[in-house]
Amino acid sequence: MDSDLRHAAVVALGEPGRSHDHRDRADAGHGLAGFAESRKAAGPLLELSVTRTTPSSPG
Repeated sequence: MDSDLRHAAVVALGEPGRSHDHRDRADAGHGLAGFAESRKAAGPLLELSVTRTTPSSPG
């Protein structure tokens, strides 16, 4: 695959990777995994692998 096309695919998969819906993020992660050897995919993959936390509720 052409490197420009690979870059375009990584960029396109980054959008659902920033979604609030966990299903979109999971789909993006699965897609990005196919581009794991690309440096351009490293950032989006790292963002998806970071655990997101929510503030604790007062109790």
